[in-house]
Amino acid sequence: MMSPSDDFQAVPALPGLSLVLPAHNEEPVIAQAIAEACAALGTLGVPHEIVVIDDGSRDDTARVARAAAANRPQVRVISLERNVGYAEALRSGFRAARHELVAFTDADCQFDLHDLGKLLELSRTCDVACGERVDRQDPWRRKVYSKGFNILARALLGTQVRDCDCALKIFRRDWVNSAGLHCQGFFFNAELLCRARQAGLTIGEVGVTHRPRPGGESKVSIWHIPPVLQTLVRFWWSEALFAPPAAAAESDKNNRLGLPEFGFCLLLLMLAGLMWARLRFPLMDPDESRYAQIAHEMVVTGNWLVPKRLGQPYLDKPPLLYWSTALAFRTLGISEATVHLVPALASLLTVFSTFLLGRRLVGSAAAAVGSLLLLCSAGFLLSGRFLFMDSLLTSWTTLGFLAALVAVRTARVSWGLWLLSAVACGLGFLTKGPISPVLIATPVAASLWLTGQISRLTWKMLGAYAATVMAIALPWFVALAVAEPGALTEFVWKHHVERFVSGLEHAEPIWFFVPVLCVAMLPCSILWPATWVYFRSQELPVRVRRDWDVGSLLLGAAWVFVLFSAARCKLPPYVLPMFPSLCLVMGVAIWGIIQGESTSQFATYVRNTSPRDLCVLLCIAIPVSAFIDSRLSLKLGGANWFSWGALAMIGVGLLTPRTFARHAVATRWVAAASFALLAMIATTFDFYPRIALSRSFIHPLEEVCPRELDERVPVVSIGLSREIDSLSFYYPQLPLEVYDLWSASEAAKNLSDRGHTLLLINENLVDQFLQAAEGQTELREVAHVHPCRVFESVPHPPVTTAHTDSVASGPTVIRQASGTRQ
Repeated sequence: MMSPSDDFQAVPALPGLSLVLPAHNEEPVIAQAIAEACAALGTLGVPHEIVVIDDGSRDDTARVARAAAANRPQVRVISLERNVGYAEALRSGFRAARHELVAFTDADCQFDLHDLGKLLELSRTCDVACGERVDRQDPWRRKVYSKGFNILARALLGTQVRDCDCALKIFRRDWVNSAGLHCQGFFFNAELLCRARQAGLTIGEVGVTHRPRPGGESKVSIWHIPPVLQTLVRFWWSEALFAPPAAAAESDKNNRLGLPEFGFCLLLLMLAGLMWARLRFPLMDPDESRYAQIAHEMVVTGNWLVPKRLGQPYLDKPPLLYWSTALAFRTLGISEATVHLVPALASLLTVFSTFLLGRRLVGSAAAAVGSLLLLCSAGFLLSGRFLFMDSLLTSWTTLGFLAALVAVRTARVSWGLWLLSAVACGLGFLTKGPISPVLIATPVAASLWLTGQISRLTWKMLGAYAATVMAIALPWFVALAVAEPGALTEFVWKHHVERFVSGLEHAEPIWFFVPVLCVAMLPCSILWPATWVYFRSQELPVRVRRDWDVGSLLLGAAWVFVLFSAARCKLPPYVLPMFPSLCLVMGVAIWGIIQGESTSQFATYVRNTSPRDLCVLLCIAIPVSAFIDSRLSLKLGGANWFSWGALAMIGVGLLTPRTFARHAVATRWVAAASFALLAMIATTFDFYPRIALSRSFIHPLEEVCPRELDERVPVVSIGLSREIDSLSFYYPQLPLEVYDLWSASEAAKNLSDRGHTLLLINENLVDQFLQAAEGQTELREVAHVHPCRVFESVPHPPVTTAHTDSVASGPTVIRQASGTRQ
């Protein structure tokens, strides 16, 4: 005869259940709630108890509850001295619970507690059993609020249920008391489910009955929405997406600079020296030559207050870039190398700020990887070769942003770093205006608010920061307003408000910076998918790495991208300030992948094969770059071809299967990084200068008019306001008159008063000019140098001796038609 156990396995008995009932001013319904709970739990067939938490009620809730519990030994009433809120009342009940399983519900009698039987059965297979109100009996407004909150909670926190706030759940006491729940108010349910997901617990949901409230008043109103949403956003950022810095991860974020850090600084200095060693190459038109010419005029005229271009005030930007270049001119002499020294030093400051301050946020190893990624980004290297506003701005915003983050990352604020950030912010203000404090202060304040640390920013700190910024930037703006009335209005309105709203000459679509970033951060941008997958992992080592400091860096980079994408005016260098922060975030991910902190399939693939993939990409890029190089210069010599060929051979050698198979993962990454740095050095040393040569206006002009320029033949420029700066910079003693687009006819009428003259005419204005100049002089076309055509004028013999105008000689003179803009 077979025993029953031969046919089936007995279902294990359920453990005991503690039901927690929080109550605040629930005198009308608390007795009914206790009676219903006792009746329902008595039918479950498991040991049970009911824990009533009187949350500092001002009515007779406690007295009525104790009267209802008098003849019920399974009921305990615990009174709190003051009202601590819904969430803390529940946590008090969980701590007081005696059974292995814990459930909770509200004391408003809106749930049929016989449904606890469904949840108990669900708890056999799920760690957290949740109810879902099938036919919710609440006012429509409350149902709308709840629906919206549930959508946000599922999207941001991954709660995995349709009714997050259903106050009928069962889970294990030991877990809930060790889960570190701390949020207040009605956000308790969302926090509980998010913690369960992070702990890897299974969550199940089953439909339960919901009834109208029999008495009393609901504690939920529309005024709870703002604080709940604020708590949701803060919790999502500081608890779900990122985590507080763990003590284990803090050991690498110290103040000390050891031998490895000093060694890496020397390596950075050597790499930067190699990449930016060659500084003597042509200025790139129109921006470089314009900024160099303004600095040149400062040195020549001695007027360092009002930036002037070709003798006229140039108020697009503040003067720090011009001052830096002019100071370099005064110290080292006026040359192409001196011009390019300024962006090279600015980029060097950016790299060292990224490593030295970044290591205090992400650790030395991750900061080292991030710094190397920055050095390998094509767009960043390009910015260090050419005189752009954004190169200098990036150095100040990087220093200011990272110094501020490090200063306030602990409760003990570092005043030295805080004031260093303020100095950098002020210098950034003098470089490109109020965009500097916007790029620095906004993400720092937002980060502190999102992590609940905003109280660290005292009024004393804010006042000292603002005073430092104003002490640096304000004197020049005041002096400018005195010297040039109306200059501040033009600076603020035209070059900031109008530029942001209308775009002026550079209006682009909102997605403009997406392809710009992909190209500008090559070859490092191929590691973006790996970074994304790494940070999405819920593995414990990854969650430890994904802390508030990483979130702050990501917030700073995202803020730059969002701000400039929202602006109508867009140019590729605008997003350069986001590169250092983004590279530090990528450094954390790549270092974690190399360390094997993520065991996901994609992370393992990246760890083992990305060095090879990077080498493949560079090997493809080398012949493409060599082809472009040959197109840029018809005189590409044997040495250039040799360098490209040598790089290709190194890459092919690294790609042989034996090379990668025989070495450890770290060795492969070092080899790939070395190859990338070598390719970047070769590119910046020779390739970028040839790009500048191809964009130079003066170089082809010197080839077609060498004698005229050397002999200082007077030059008249018509409609070439963007290209003429290089001519004025390279030939400062050349007699030069500049006419704008609207003054071609006036220029033609003045030809009869001149002797031998070189005419540089915008190719779109040639027909108009020739018609106006007919009979005035004899013109001979010399060459076509895009975007102009070059003519030589020989005037007719004078018909009369009357002479009313003097010919302009010496430095630049500008003629403009009335009512037009240069």
